[in-house]
Amino acid sequence: MGPDLAKQFSLDYLISGSRSGESSARPESAPEKPDAVFQMLSQPIVRKLADAPDRSLHMFDLSDQLAEVYGDIQCEGLSEIVRRLESAGLIQILERHRHGNHLLQLVDK
Repeated sequence: MGPDLAKQFSLDYLISGSRSGESSARPESAPEKPDAVFQMLSQPIVRKLADAPDRSLHMFDLSDQLAEVYGDIQCEGLSEIVRRLESAGLIQILERHRHGNHLLQLVDK
């Protein structure tokens, strides 16, 4: 095996080659993924609020209803999605509770 061939199959070459490939792929796909993931995660929340009386639910009740969709979801994860939905103007928080059991309402479009 010649010196050039040994360099091509060395660990340094493989790592540096994979890094250069990653850096060119990430900027193109990075902006789309968070929005697509957010859309996917927020749709069940919006549907549950749309079906609720007065289009409103408490956060903990919503979390219980979403267990069939998400399985065991951490309240922090649900809170992050709710924050983004609120900042997008899709829901409003009618009552804020100290322990996080906020009263959420879907905003009429």
